[in-house]
Amino acid sequence: MKKKLKCAVIGCGWIAEQAHLPILKGIPEVEVVAVCDKDQNKLSDAAARFKIRGRYTEFATLLKDVSIDFIDICTPPQTHHELAEAAIRSGVHVLMEKPLALSGVEAEAVISLAKNKKVKLGVIHNFLFNPVIRKALALVKAGAIGGVNSIEIINRYPARWMLKDSASWRHSLPGGLFFDTCSHPIYLTSSFLGKIKRVKAAADKLSEYPWVKHDELKVILEAEKGLASFSVSCNAPKRSFLMEIAGDKGKLQLDCFNLSLVKLSGSKYSTLGELLDRLIACQQSVASMFINKFSGERWYSSGHREVIKGFIEAIAKDTRPLITGEDNLECIRVIEDIFRQAA
Repeated sequence: MKKKLKCAVIGCGWIAEQAHLPILKGIPEVEVVAVCDKDQNKLSDAAARFKIRGRYTEFATLLKDVSIDFIDICTPPQTHHELAEAAIRSGVHVLMEKPLALSGVEAEAVISLAKNKKVKLGVIHNFLFNPVIRKALALVKAGAIGGVNSIEIINRYPARWMLKDSASWRHSLPGGLFFDTCSHPIYLTSSFLGKIKRVKAAADKLSEYPWVKHDELKVILEAEKGLASFSVSCNAPKRSFLMEIAGDKGKLQLDCFNLSLVKLSGSKYSTLGELLDRLIACQQSVASMFINKFSGERWYSSGHREVIKGFIEAIAKDTRPLITGEDNLECIRVIEDIFRQAA
């Protein structure tokens, strides 16, 4: 029997409990030998729920006490650079939530260190492996909507999630809370339209929270194959992530949280044709949502599962991870450009 890869999960918050730990515990080739978090309550709850013996409040102690093959970093972005470098120096492979670091300079340093130490470095770009995104990429590749020329992404959050907690780590990020959200529309745009060349951005504040600098963001991205725009609002009644991909023969409408995809031909311009398109869209949307909901899939689980399994395979076969540090570095560079303008 093959030896299992030993893993430690760093950070026991929501994303670790809902995605990383359940997925890792369900992979036969992996043994989660330890969890680490400075919050004793979160640490104890995660260790008990997932039956993990090793419990640490300090990562340095974990590295010294436990033999591991890779770590999975689920902590706030402010800690990513330091944790990754400590693990890499110990010869441990590193998988982490995005972003890789708080700046392009820090990200480059981590990537360079990983290359020098010959360890794998992977980052979670989970939306890229969302079921409706994968379906959309396949339809575009097959020419279902012709040549793609533009993309629009709308990302909405309620204030109670993003703004109300003055102590949240999001508010101390460079550029504020948007630093944590912009990676998704950036890498999705690149997957359909190629490398991003230029950026235009503007930010505003609508809420009255004194610790919030901006809570509305609008961005236009000029990519190799067309234009994209995305908006992030933190003043919405509920959370949503919507995407429209337009081509010269039709368009795709995606709801990435409810896992629905609608394909419209775009060939009918009469009132009757528009009504028919809307009826077809409604039918497709409801059917798609029911299929995905009954499968038990969640918007975050499939994407995380693919990236985590791909990273484990990359270690076992000494191949490239599905999402590398370099992939996320491109996002960070665009984000830095966005905040230079939005500020």
